[in-house]
This record gives sequence, C-alpha cells and structure tokens, in this order.
Amino acid sequence: MAAVGGPVESITINGRNFVCDSEDDVSITPKGFNNEVKQNGDGTTRLVKSWHVGSIEGLNITIDEQAGDLEFLQDLQNKCEFVPVQCTLVNGVVYNGTMQITDAVKLSTKESTAEVTLNGDVEKL
Repeated sequence: MAAVGGPVESITINGRNFVCDSEDDVSITPKGFNNEVKQNGDGTTRLVKSWHVGSIEGLNITIDEQAGDLEFLQDLQNKCEFVPVQCTLVNGVVYNGTMQITDAVKLSTKESTAEVTLNGDVEKL
C-alpha cells in the first residue's frame, strides 16, 4: 500500500472539536528519545539518550468567535494541567494524547483561524 499524505482533518482538544485548515503542513512528533553519540577518551563511542516531549506544531484551526472558541483555548492554556487531545489526519490516521497549548493563541481575523502549538504525550493509535 502506498503512503498517503495530507492535512489534518480535525482535532479534538479537551472534548471540543475543531476543523483544520486544509492547506496546513503540520508537524507531529511522538514522545520519544533524542540520541547523542559521544566520543570516549580511548576512541570508542557511547550512546546517551534523553527524553523529548511530543508535539503538534503548525496547526491552524477554524475559530468560531460566536461560540467562544478563542476564549475556550485561552482558558485551557491558563490551566495548570494537561488535557486530552485527538488529532485525525485526512488519511484516517489518529494521534492521541494528553497535551497542553504552549504558545499564545493568535486569531487571524481574515482567515478565522488560530495557530495552535501543543506539547505533551502524543502517539499514534
């Protein structure tokens, strides 16, 4: 079966569904390890592993100002906890996790979208 790419179809953040901009090229990074190879004094090498958090970046979601979407997202960002997130790609692949909005959510009034960056635990279902 050939690989099928495409945009994020929708994302559910703390139970609220948002439709995504079909032109986005979103970056999804599952939680995992960074690997660093270091040189030892005798010429051998060793592997040093460190954790990195998962992320969803470059995602523009449609904002309904009448429904209070922007305020909803800001309220979530103000919380001191992670929230459930489910991200569905157009090819049917789903990423799931508990995350938090990390960058300021800015409304584009022309496009009626806001770019959202999420960090935390995310993995493919």
